[in-house]
Amino acid sequence: MDRSGLGVLYATDNSKDRPEHIQQRDLPVDLREKFWIEKVGHRKPKHSLDLVQITLKHEIERSRQNPGDGFRFWVHAGKSGVQSEMEWFEVTERYPSVNARDVNDFMRCANSIATKRDFDPVVFLNSVDFSRPSRSVQRRASDIVIQAVKDKALKESYKPMLENYGYGTLIVGLPLWFATPPINPFRPENVIDDFMCRTLAGLEHLFKGVLRSKTCPFGRIVVVWESSLTAMRQWVSRANLENYDHPALMSLESPFKLVSIVQIATKILNKHQEENINGVLPGLLLHVRFDQRSRRGLFKQSPTFVRALEEISANIQRETTEISFTNVGWVLRRQIFKVLCFVRLHGVIGFLRWMSSSLLLGRLNKFAQRSRSRS
Repeated sequence: MDRSGLGVLYATDNSKDRPEHIQQRDLPVDLREKFWIEKVGHRKPKHSLDLVQITLKHEIERSRQNPGDGFRFWVHAGKSGVQSEMEWFEVTERYPSVNARDVNDFMRCANSIATKRDFDPVVFLNSVDFSRPSRSVQRRASDIVIQAVKDKALKESYKPMLENYGYGTLIVGLPLWFATPPINPFRPENVIDDFMCRTLAGLEHLFKGVLRSKTCPFGRIVVVWESSLTAMRQWVSRANLENYDHPALMSLESPFKLVSIVQIATKILNKHQEENINGVLPGLLLHVRFDQRSRRGLFKQSPTFVRALEEISANIQRETTEISFTNVGWVLRRQIFKVLCFVRLHGVIGFLRWMSSSLLLGRLNKFAQRSRSRS
């Protein structure tokens, strides 16, 4: 049996001194919230000295009933001086392929917590379908996710969070959801029956009426899940590899072919699964991200430990010579190195194809294709 993509089920409480505010009945939910937040990561400023990153909700005296499932603070020293920033997270989950109660009870068993019913974890795992969801299921799941984002964005209870902490990140976690990238990324009908494309198109549509409103508490939306090894094998066997390896889908920062990476990862995971029959394998992490870069806010008052680190960082900055990250020569050499790597991997013709897709005419063509798809 495939045992990949089950990471969220086996999230356990490794801390010996679990905070008292987390009761046993809430532990599975708390572990899943931490799991999704860690998978999504945070928006750390570029070219900064990162001094602190903390995600403990109870350290700023917030209970489970308060909005905000996670907080991250960091202090960084840059050209403009010492600054402290934060990001708060709200996590919601949807279950398009399994029952939410089954997931919760499985995690209770994994963490030695009694369940209120007769639940067999082995029977549950045997009932999980690890294959790629059908198109109709993907369409239905996408609509569920889009509605969840809309409901959260319109909720009045997040208004104090927006006023005190700025715009947050909404995470929609999908336990045991094994969707993959589309078979053909250039197929216009993907916005109808492919989960990733339909969800992104739905978020763009929500932006026009809901997400761009100043009262919307979220500046970033991330839909995240782990796909299984079985689903990825099916995707690799059917995917239009030529389209996925098109240079237009790559960048100078990431010039590697997606399909090649997935094929190598699949072979490694296959071997690992053969050697560890009963072991749990990590699934391929996938996400749909909608980021409004201008929607950032600063919190009104820093926690005590953050203010202390601000003072320490300011003293360090005064005593040392400020490092310039905008050196023109350094930036130019770095860009030349990126171009050489891209040409080495894809040849001169591949580089010219990437250039043409990046120019104004190529961008207009992409915009026209997306408009036709949405229509």
